[in-house]
Amino acid sequence: MYCKAYQLSQLRQFAGWSENPRGPAAKQASSQIEENKSLSGDDLVYVQENYVVTEDLFIDEGIIFNNVTPDWKDFCRGVLMFDPVTDNL
Repeated sequence: MYCKAYQLSQLRQFAGWSENPRGPAAKQASSQIEENKSLSGDDLVYVQENYVVTEDLFIDEGIIFNNVTPDWKDFCRGVLMFDPVTDNL
């Protein structure tokens, strides 16, 4: 498992950024997320090896962004300098 922490404000620079709702349904998926908790740009979030963004270290918990497209991968590699293949060596 590989992930890298970033301030949320960095990820929000991506033109296609949208955050998944974190209401009661999301809370059922992850008891770690507080209902209606809002994230600030200073909060740390994690880009996972599959390019999904989570609030937690765990790849399948607290998912806040999962619209993984070629543009998102390019943004991660070019702007964030995130590449799970080379970073994980």
